[in-house]
Amino acid sequence: MIDAGMVVVTDRAVVFVGHYGLRKWTCARLSWVAHGRPAPFTLMHTVDEKRLSGLLLPPAAAEFRFHGTLAFADAIGQRASGVAQLDQLIAAHQHARPSPPVMVTSNRTPLTAIVTTLSPRGRGSDSW
Repeated sequence: MIDAGMVVVTDRAVVFVGHYGLRKWTCARLSWVAHGRPAPFTLMHTVDEKRLSGLLLPPAAAEFRFHGTLAFADAIGQRASGVAQLDQLIAAHQHARPSPPVMVTSNRTPLTAIVTTLSPRGRGSDSW
């Protein structure tokens, strides 16, 4: 079933309130949590369910994932290792962050440039 609504993360559960009702994932009953990389979704599986369920998240997915992962780690008694793993991910992100672009001043700009434009007939042209 697909629904839209609001989700709340506590240290004990993830609760979704939508048009069709309430959905609750108790942290103590979760067997695993997986976050999608290309799309902002989170899948959750509980020990007493056969089907996967989850949430497709808005742009605030990173904050939800942080709190959800921390709550799950706390519920299974692995808070210290969960925090250590999150710290490693933050350090890797900081290390992989690209350096800011160099500001180019007028005395460092090239004197010539190639401009590619489309002609009225749609063919590329490298000159005017």
